Amino acid sequence: MIKFKGTKILASALAITSMLTLGSFKANAEWKEEPIGWKYNTGDTFATGWQNIGQDWYFFDDNGYMVSNKYIDGFYLGSNGAMIGGTGVADPFSNADSIKKSMPITVPDGWSVLNSNLYKMNYATLLMYDKRDTLGKKERSIISDIQSTLKNKRDFKEKMKTFNGHNAYCYEYSEFNGDEISKFNLIFIFKDNTVYAFTMISDEENFYTEKTELESVLKSSLNI
Repeated sequence: MIKFKGTKILASALAITSMLTLGSFKANAEWKEEPIGWKYNTGDTFATGWQNIGQDWYFFDDNGYMVSNKYIDGFYLGSNGAMIGGTGVADPFSNADSIKKSMPITVPDGWSVLNSNLYKMNYATLLMYDKRDTLGKKERSIISDIQSTLKNKRDFKEKMKTFNGHNAYCYEYSEFNGDEISKFNLIFIFKDNTVYAFTMISDEENFYTEKTELESVLKSSLNI
């Protein structure tokens, strides 16, 4: 099993960041029970793939049904569908190469795949990638919601950058958890009614080194 320094903090951070990324599109989200299983209605469609709901991770198949009592991407989903063990602690993917190829960047050899949208950049740094349809919501409105949520965070910074010809909204902030500090780097890129989100979470010691590496990868290989 892979262990991280500050695993609990990083796992919690991933849940928070996922809600930031997706919250703008899920104002009317709710569970729906059907004769053969459960679905999660996001307002305009049913969820598929990995989803963070509340404080738990769930997986929905291509037809939108929640998966339970089964391993998906190396994680076990219990009888209620929730991931057992949480994020941040897992065995690497057996199909890591195919997962890396699905990313819109060239993934460095040193990164490890933890699940279908979660990577380990080093022992203390995680990167979450997400791609979502904006469901007709305007780019400016989505960004306004994100800024409103983040602006009062500790050490908050925002900046526009360009990665391989694409404009990106970039945000940084810090959070305390006991005597540890986690630093966040959030990057949002919009194209053709789709938002591409990269969320990096690290400790103070590694943050700026890993941030530089991520931005270098985006500048050289982003392909959307």
